[in-house]
Amino acid sequence: MTIEGLQQRVRELELELAESRRLSKKVSLQNQHLAGIHEATLKLTSCHNLSELLHAIVSRIAAMAGTPHAYISLHNDETDMLEIKLGAGLFEEFIGEQTEVTLGLTGQVFQSGQLMVMNDYQSWHGRRMDAHLKDVQAMAVAPIKHNGKNIGVIGLVHDDKERVIDEDEIDIIKKFSDSASLAFENATIYENSQKHNDELKTLYEITLDMTSLLDTDHVLDIIIERAAGLAGSTSGYVFLIKPDAETMELKVGIGLYADSIGYALERGKGLAGKVWQTGEHMVVNEYRTWEGRHPDPKWDPIKAIAGIPLKVRGGVVGLIGLMHTEKGRKFKDADIKILTKLAELATLSLNNAMLFEQISDLKCSVISTLEETIQAVAHTVEIRDPYTAGHQRRVAILSCAIARKMNLPEDQIKGIEMAATIHDIGKLYVPSELLSKPCKLMDIEFNVIRHHAQAGYDILKDTKFPWPIATVVYQHHEKMNGKGYPCGVSGDEIILEARIVSVADVVEAISSHRPYRPSLGFDAAIKEITAKKGIDFDPIVVDACIEVLKEGIHLDGWR
Repeated sequence: MTIEGLQQRVRELELELAESRRLSKKVSLQNQHLAGIHEATLKLTSCHNLSELLHAIVSRIAAMAGTPHAYISLHNDETDMLEIKLGAGLFEEFIGEQTEVTLGLTGQVFQSGQLMVMNDYQSWHGRRMDAHLKDVQAMAVAPIKHNGKNIGVIGLVHDDKERVIDEDEIDIIKKFSDSASLAFENATIYENSQKHNDELKTLYEITLDMTSLLDTDHVLDIIIERAAGLAGSTSGYVFLIKPDAETMELKVGIGLYADSIGYALERGKGLAGKVWQTGEHMVVNEYRTWEGRHPDPKWDPIKAIAGIPLKVRGGVVGLIGLMHTEKGRKFKDADIKILTKLAELATLSLNNAMLFEQISDLKCSVISTLEETIQAVAHTVEIRDPYTAGHQRRVAILSCAIARKMNLPEDQIKGIEMAATIHDIGKLYVPSELLSKPCKLMDIEFNVIRHHAQAGYDILKDTKFPWPIATVVYQHHEKMNGKGYPCGVSGDEIILEARIVSVADVVEAISSHRPYRPSLGFDAAIKEITAKKGIDFDPIVVDACIEVLKEGIHLDGWR
């Protein structure tokens, strides 16, 4: 081989070695990039929190591309614009900025779903004219996808005039974009799951709140408060169909509707009337341009409105209405779904409260009738015994005062009042001449009168009172030591109501005029019950009675 040939071969070998080194360096760099992509993928897919994921995406893409300037924009469903959710370097001050989905390189990538690179950004006709972007030389933007749909973009720029984005870097950005999209899928699934769990927890708490309430007004307050909280609304109302079924009335309102309580609306009028008419939920996300909007300027702040029906056995009984007044805010399908579940729970609680109030009204009506009947019976007894006229009424007044001093519940006090008012009903069976005899009774005559407790019980025992009236009448002459009548029961065998009436009965008898003697006064009555405390009378009842008498009480009429 000639010298020239050897020299040519050396040059060829040198070129092959240089190429080999270049390829080796390229492979090494690719391996580094792949390792970086792998590491980034592991990092991104481990982020289940969207906020944390955004930071990881921006920091990783910036580090891999060797630039401090990167950002991520996501589509805002409510405004239909692209919003910079996070930015570093030049893009840090753009965080929160929204732009049209068709503008700039970001908009083009979002629309096309394809990665785009601009290595001569300053000469590009579509560049942004912001002063702080004047040094941007190269820009790359890649799409982020979720379930095959474009949801945003990742972007980065170089401000070094010597830097261009080559094929290798484009490949890295593309792979990173795919990893970011996968990470978004995972994080979204996780956050949706968490959101669903939070919604279930909230609905469970709402159920506990509402099912424990039996007051309609309170239930309505809870309904609108919880509904507004779930939807993020500051204005809303609850309408209920009126009994005439011709109109519905605004029962509770917040925000813009706080001063509209009592407003009546006909079926088919406005959004609320249409929800009543159709029985289906209704959403208007562009209220300002809706043909059915209310002409009153008071409602101009409303941007979006939704109505959810309240149904019982398929029929509409009312509805929940909610409004957004912030620009761009809309009601999403997820909002309506959770509000519909709330409406189902609300209807059950509202129905329970309404039924309870109806039962309470009926109970009040029945009790009122019972009271009137008892007063009529008491009057009949007093007609036969003019000397003890008003005795039962006065015993009832004192019995109630004693019971209140003992802090008994009002319902129990009402029963004591009713029982005391007719505790001597059995005297209907006692000859009137014995009741009005002006001298001391003989034993045989007294035994006849003693029978009035049994007779009174026999009269009342089959009547279904909401209180133990028959038992009080039966036991009001029993004594703590068991030496009373008619059964000789003692201690706690005598019900508390009867123990109270027993003390009141004796005090009234001693302090009132009788055919065979004048009134002895309260002092004598106090002396008598004190002497027999724990023997004939319950000590606690006696103490309460003495307190009442010393404080002063008038027994000559209703108090």
